[in-house]
Amino acid sequence: MKGIPVLKSKLNMPQLPPTVAVPERLQRLINEIYERQAVIITAPAGYGKTTLMVTALSGYHSKGCRICWYRLDEEDRDLAVFYTHLVETLFPEEEGIWEEPRSHLANCGDIFTQHQYLNALFCQELWAFCNLRPDIKIFIVIDDFQQILDTPEITGAIQFFIDNLPDSCEVIVSSRCETGLLTGKRRLEKNILEITRWELCFSEEELAGLIKEKYGLTPEQSLLQKIMLHTEGWPAGIILVCQMLSRSSTDEAGNVLDRSGRKELLFQYIITEVLNALDHRLLRFLAKAAILREFTAAEAITVFEEENAPQLLEKCEQKGLFIQKIFGATTTYRFHSLFREALQQIQPQHLSPEEVKNYHLKAAAYDIEHRIFDRAIEHFIICGNVDLAVELVTRESARLIAFEAVEQLRLWFKLLPEELVSGNGYLLYFKSFIHYQRDINDAMRLLEQALAIFQQEVNCAMQINTLVAMAHMYVQSNDILGIKRINAQMSALSKIVQGPPLEGMLTVFDFAVSIWEEKFARGATLSRCVKSLVMVGEWHWMVFIYSCAMYYLLGDLNRAARHVKEALEMDLVKRAELLRGYTLMFYSMILQLKDEQDMQPLIMEELLAIGEKHDYKFILGFGKRLAALDSYRRHDLEGALALLDASTHFFEELGNTPMASSNKLSRCLWQCRQGNNSELLAGAKKALKVLTAAPSGLCLQEIGLSVLGAIARDSGDYKLAEKSLTAAIKRSKSKGARQILCGSCLHLAKLCYNAGDQARGEAYLRQAMDLASENKYVMFWDMHFPTLVEMAARCVKNQIHADYAQALIARYYGSEAAEFLGRTAVLTADDHLKDFAGAFLSRYGAHDESQAPRISVNLFGRFSIAVNGITIPENEWKTKKIAGVLKFLVVHRGRPVSKDRLMEVFWPGADKKSASMSLRAAQYELKKVLRKYGVAAEGKASILNEKRDSLEVRAGSLLAVDVDSFLAFSNELKVLPPNKSGNGQKKIILERMVALYRRDFLEEEVYEDWAFAEREELRSIYFGSVIELAGIFIMNGDNRKAEKLLLNTLAMDPYNEEACLCLLKLYIATNQRGRAVKLYSDFVNRFEKELRIKPDERLASVFKELE
Repeated sequence: MKGIPVLKSKLNMPQLPPTVAVPERLQRLINEIYERQAVIITAPAGYGKTTLMVTALSGYHSKGCRICWYRLDEEDRDLAVFYTHLVETLFPEEEGIWEEPRSHLANCGDIFTQHQYLNALFCQELWAFCNLRPDIKIFIVIDDFQQILDTPEITGAIQFFIDNLPDSCEVIVSSRCETGLLTGKRRLEKNILEITRWELCFSEEELAGLIKEKYGLTPEQSLLQKIMLHTEGWPAGIILVCQMLSRSSTDEAGNVLDRSGRKELLFQYIITEVLNALDHRLLRFLAKAAILREFTAAEAITVFEEENAPQLLEKCEQKGLFIQKIFGATTTYRFHSLFREALQQIQPQHLSPEEVKNYHLKAAAYDIEHRIFDRAIEHFIICGNVDLAVELVTRESARLIAFEAVEQLRLWFKLLPEELVSGNGYLLYFKSFIHYQRDINDAMRLLEQALAIFQQEVNCAMQINTLVAMAHMYVQSNDILGIKRINAQMSALSKIVQGPPLEGMLTVFDFAVSIWEEKFARGATLSRCVKSLVMVGEWHWMVFIYSCAMYYLLGDLNRAARHVKEALEMDLVKRAELLRGYTLMFYSMILQLKDEQDMQPLIMEELLAIGEKHDYKFILGFGKRLAALDSYRRHDLEGALALLDASTHFFEELGNTPMASSNKLSRCLWQCRQGNNSELLAGAKKALKVLTAAPSGLCLQEIGLSVLGAIARDSGDYKLAEKSLTAAIKRSKSKGARQILCGSCLHLAKLCYNAGDQARGEAYLRQAMDLASENKYVMFWDMHFPTLVEMAARCVKNQIHADYAQALIARYYGSEAAEFLGRTAVLTADDHLKDFAGAFLSRYGAHDESQAPRISVNLFGRFSIAVNGITIPENEWKTKKIAGVLKFLVVHRGRPVSKDRLMEVFWPGADKKSASMSLRAAQYELKKVLRKYGVAAEGKASILNEKRDSLEVRAGSLLAVDVDSFLAFSNELKVLPPNKSGNGQKKIILERMVALYRRDFLEEEVYEDWAFAEREELRSIYFGSVIELAGIFIMNGDNRKAEKLLLNTLAMDPYNEEACLCLLKLYIATNQRGRAVKLYSDFVNRFEKELRIKPDERLASVFKELE
């Protein structure tokens, strides 16, 4: 999120005014504020809400507490403005320790889809800080909350903070009206202080003390009663009356009170009296200053041409006028709202309409110079110069990278009247970018309206830009017919456009369309033309990116890579993250097809991060598709299918039917080895029918035909397989798509061999391997490992590029597997090579876990997790809930846990959306920590398996859990012979069990219901094992070991009757009478005193032996 200016004056706590008066009663209230989790102050204007907060917090600030102040204005209703300022006050840049939370905002993309996720991340950051610095109290102050009451996203954020911040963070909110923040449940569960107007009112006694203390007067009782009658204890009115008393007699003050009526009229009346007493120059300055919400002395000098502004402001302070002074890098001034309203009412008496308009224009010029464009727009609109506001928005929007400045554009367009926007093509064009990520249909509607206006104006340049933007939206859904319609309109424009820039733009667009229409011969011709053009910005980028697309579809991967690398070096792409994401998408495709594993993981991770940040479904769809292909390449079929399903989900949300259908075809192909091929064939037929219903681009139909042919072949439908594969080959040849042709030839070769046509099979295999070895093809969109292995074996046997075939096998299965294939294929009969491929895959096809990190988890005692022997410190987990989610998943290892259940367990009081975002934030931190210690975030090398609705910690050889070992030993005991012959083995097993059980299961989660049942079950098994082991020790004469073991057990469970009985028998048998008596009496007394019941009668029976 970029371009939102930070107004520091909102984030600095104001200075206490000289007229401040804090009765002793309020001082007690101030003292109580420190101990609360939240404080809600609700009272109308003039009741001293801000004064109370400043008075309370000034002392705490000096004690080292963090005061995160945020005064809200109307503009803070915009989420981008709110979160920009919230981050600045919570995590100020100058403190130098908040890079990560600041980056959360910078990288959040569309704030409307990410704000609840940000809330959760911010809470995690504050939990982490408070864990490191528990000595520091943090006050988060939201002043003038009434400004954003109609913005549910912000009220929801404050509620979330009240519910989820650590105890050392306190939220203080002031508002002129009821906030709606406190539900009945929140009032009951949270330590909240509510302060209303009635607590802030002055009593008659406090009024008398104030007049005497501040003004040295002792008013009569009748005057005090009159003041209270008319002010109702209202602090603002009382201060004004006191100021009037200091300048006039008590009789005059009484007469004024009698004339004023209600307290609101009193304020207006008295403020008029106060203002009339000021000299003309100061009053005129105040009337001008009321034009601005807030201002600095320098701004007043510039806008109002008032060189003596600093002196006039000082005079305002001396006279006790209602002006706030806010210290910061530059001191800022603002009037109390009631005082500003009064000044605006008298403004016409001191300033002509023309002067007011002129000052607004100067203020706008000042804001433009300081790049505070939203306030400049407001000034233009207020003074009636709407055309200047439109001109400003148009000019500054054109300078932005529109995809990257959604929040800034949204803020500006909120200020412009809708009727202005709807009649202005430029504004409609720029406004479309606001809707681009969230609702493509709305964006398209705005672009169509803009295009109609540009056509009426014969504005060819903007017609071209608008048509390109519309085409890009069709690209999101692979709507080639839509792109063709745009191209037809572009062609019509070409007849009237003259001059290099516009003609060049049309040529570049024609080139891009030729790639989408798969007219690669025409594309190659146009490519030579566009390379000679001098294009800038996005047009230059389009040349690179579509040249890359053309060459990768033609199978010239090296040339494609050169073009995409040139695109990545552009300054525009370095600055514009979405363009970088789109470019990385193509780069990742090429790296995948070249199987360059050194760079691919990093590029893939960045690609997906950009997609998630901006909620860009097109990038996410392609990113997950490429990640699925990578997982399949690593023989992680389960992970590949899950990622492919996630990709399909994103494409379906976009309405991109061709890409979703292509994914479904790949899914069927990859599962072909698992049986039920008839069902897979039916699904593939359906997917191809949808895919071929309309042009789809990217050679998806050729790939789809090849995939269907492979599935039909493995399902025994050779006729359909032949038809599909020969069609794929014919179409790929006609387009020059060599890599797709190569994959189709491999599949057709296998079909011919299956059908017993050896000669034809060898011909197609040779054609495929000629292409592969010449162009260094190693990966294909229609990749199918059973086909690859069998064809590689036939290559070795028939000496068709045998070395290259073995190199392919080595790439995917390792050198040992390649050597095995080379030795064995030569010796295998032709009709057995198909069976050989199956045997090879059974031997080498499993996912290699040798390089994956070993993870060990201790659930007995305090939770701990270690990666390759290195324990992850507890302070790595920013919050207890992050560690709690991991613990919960480990406890339920091997079983998917629904995300709904995790939300119920860890965020029971939150609404579903907030809980979902909290879980997402916890996952983000969890994966980040695991990655830091070498655990992959995706694939089988990761212990975490995420699906759309569930999370799972994988059980298996990668994960060692102490509880699993404990239970395994317990099961071993059950199969040992019951006689004494098994005692030696039993003793070894029991000793191992006792050693594993260091403390109770997850002892730090003692109050968590989800851990209780398993804790009790494990305790029961452990105590049974202890008694059995103690018996073996006693039988072997190891009495000291038995005693130590039993005493340790009684320390863990002071009411364990079996352990006490066993130890009592031991003491009696070894003639330790004193110890036996003490053990028995202590145990019985503890039972009767604390549990109020008698212990097991067996204890008394054994004890009688001593008597």
